[in-house]
Amino acid sequence: MRLILLLALLPVFATAQSVLLGPLAAASRAAGGTGVTSRGLRSLWHNPAGLADRRAFAAGASVEQRFGIAELGIASGGATFRSFGLQVASLGLDDYAEQRLGLSYGRSLSDRLRVGAQFGVLHRVVRGVSARTQGVAGVGGQYRLSGVLDVGATFLTAIGSKEATYLTGGVGYAPNARVRLAAEVVHRPDRPVGTRFGLRYAPHPDVAVYLGAAPVDRSVTFGCGYRVAAGLRITAAVAMHERLGLSPGIGLAYRAGVGAERNQRE
Repeated sequence: MRLILLLALLPVFATAQSVLLGPLAAASRAAGGTGVTSRGLRSLWHNPAGLADRRAFAAGASVEQRFGIAELGIASGGATFRSFGLQVASLGLDDYAEQRLGLSYGRSLSDRLRVGAQFGVLHRVVRGVSARTQGVAGVGGQYRLSGVLDVGATFLTAIGSKEATYLTGGVGYAPNARVRLAAEVVHRPDRPVGTRFGLRYAPHPDVAVYLGAAPVDRSVTFGCGYRVAAGLRITAAVAMHERLGLSPGIGLAYRAGVGAERNQRE
């Protein structure tokens, strides 16, 4: 059964659509794949504008097993410092592999407005058939409407591939330090406009619970994060596809100089 599923998925991976251009961090996956209004480390995979003015060092890594298939593993990681970000990701099968490397930068234009850009490369190999390296480019913006409401938008494309182009917009609502809600719309040229929804609830500074739904990906998500030390958090996430099954993942995130209160907010 797993071999049949792998053979069925291989043509999808081999097209211009790349799973490494989607949300990869465990916390984002647990919250429905949302993150276009996030700031700091989570924004690394969603919106470079969220890196603006983030002076302290932060780093994270995640691994995920798509649809419970051992051969279909995705590893990703990144680091941020002084408004710059570095991201790496890899997916490998017996006959297909992808690697992504990118740099991002964010800048504040005012107390409310942040913008950013990212550049990188995406390398894909169908063993014995072809190998292709493409440039990846993206821009993003975030605007704070009020103390509890943010909006964001980002454009990301694998240069030369119309199908691998993503336009995402969304809103984030955080009425207090414990609760954050997110709703996003995603447009890809090969699909109808889709939606994502996410909830993060922190009942305690050391604990965060995530719930989400991604009709655009035909999945529901959930997860839990725990602060194991000052600035260090571990997050377990599961995405449940309506037909393909479960995709479990786990991630670690470290932020220098993070106390309990800030850890709860982020």
